[in-house]
Amino acid sequence: EEVRIVARLAQGKLAGFQVETKDYCLYGPHAKVTAAFERILEISIARELLPLGDRASFSLSVALWEGGLPVDLLPAEGWLEVQLGAENFAWPPKTAK
Repeated sequence: EEVRIVARLAQGKLAGFQVETKDYCLYGPHAKVTAAFERILEISIARELLPLGDRASFSLSVALWEGGLPVDLLPAEGWLEVQLGAENFAWPPKTAK
């Protein structure tokens, strides 16, 4: 499932962001997602927004758009693979309660 975070920059500052999936646009996303921008755009997303289950990794890509047109994509082809687990300094697998 795709989770999309759209950050808008205006005059060199973060002008806002929204969180979208194929089913909804999250109203009041600041409880689950934070974003900051100076020279580097940083985005933090709460684990519960990602349907990870017991996966050991997830994939992502980053697209830069300007004036409604894509200008850059990271990686240029395929996806970035993020390994999960404490040994990767990322979320440990969820344990059953």
